Amino acid sequence: MSLPFELDSLAIARNYQRWVFESVRPHLGRRILEIGSGIGNMSQWLPADELLVLTETDPALVKVLRERAPAYFGDRLSNVHVRELGAGVPADGLDQYELDTIISFNVLEHIEDDRSALGHLAGVLRASRAQERRLVSFVPAHSWALSDLDRHYGHFRRYSSRRIREVSREIAPEASLTMTPFNALGLAGWVWSTMVLRKTKIDARSVRAYDAICRYTHAADDFLCRTLRYPLGQSYVWVLAFPPR
Repeated sequence: MSLPFELDSLAIARNYQRWVFESVRPHLGRRILEIGSGIGNMSQWLPADELLVLTETDPALVKVLRERAPAYFGDRLSNVHVRELGAGVPADGLDQYELDTIISFNVLEHIEDDRSALGHLAGVLRASRAQERRLVSFVPAHSWALSDLDRHYGHFRRYSSRRIREVSREIAPEASLTMTPFNALGLAGWVWSTMVLRKTKIDARSVRAYDAICRYTHAADDFLCRTLRYPLGQSYVWVLAFPPR
């Protein structure tokens, strides 16, 4: 099949993928569901030591995931399930997995009714008997940075800190919220590319160049965002941690 360009081009960004994974790794448990796995660019980094459920709404992408899973997971393949979900809101039947983590990478901005989808996922975690349960969302940051490039790739929104707080209170008032900016340098590049140069598509050459740069800049960027709590980044790591059982 012909893969969506944004998935295919980002597959080469191994340094960036590793950096994103490291940003969410502290929040991962052992029974994980990924919403919107695409072609597995981020899925391949996720732990599959006990259970990893990969999902997609597009049957063609489900097929790609199943074909690639053996190479991604090797001898852990028996712990990996790949399934198709309905568009927008996850299908029923997720309660069977007794999940402790539900995660998505750059998915929520593609869902028009994100509150309903998140509410459903929060309900799945509430029903789980896992001791610790977390809903982890990696999302594009700052509504003021919404661009024609976002719209070109089907983004309904970028997330302001205010929206994240409001949605979190609405869907999971009992959960504790952490919201960490990610990739301050990338935000500067985003503003330059989309608001100054007015680019409307991802350029594979630019992806390669940035991936090479972030190999050397990510440590300083993490110090700025995580330690010094600099409030601006290209993305947010949004975590809702439910009270322990």
